[in-house]
Amino acid sequence: MKRIFYALLIFPIILFSCKTNEICEDCDKDNTDSLADTTNVSDMMMDIDTTTSSAVEMTENLATIEKKYGEQWDFCHCVVANDSVNKAFMKDNISDKEFNRLDLRSTFIMNKCQAFLGLDGSRSPDDRAKHERKVKKCLKDAGIKK
Repeated sequence: MKRIFYALLIFPIILFSCKTNEICEDCDKDNTDSLADTTNVSDMMMDIDTTTSSAVEMTENLATIEKKYGEQWDFCHCVVANDSVNKAFMKDNISDKEFNRLDLRSTFIMNKCQAFLGLDGSRSPDDRAKHERKVKKCLKDAGIKK
């Protein structure tokens, strides 16, 4: 039951994530430094749909998020990292130790992807389809087949 709960918790995060082709090969490794240097506010703004609020408001929101959670990853990196953890959670018969390790990694990823978590509020079917295509492109560019 715990696994299903965490899988359902992680799935929405996958939908809000990618821009670099760097893949988390091993979830034990901490990739914060390599990604923090490549992500900047303008990249984040390109990943966020600006039709719902102004760019100034989004920049302020990003600054607030970064104060609380630290440097944020770009959209595609979040998609790839969440996909990796989600697949690991879905494996049969994972040990408690492995489950706890994945839970910690999931929390770490969630903190690095906070900028994308609240964006799904009220999307139209067209917005959802556009987002799905963007996620699929991120995974395809990273060499991950769905």
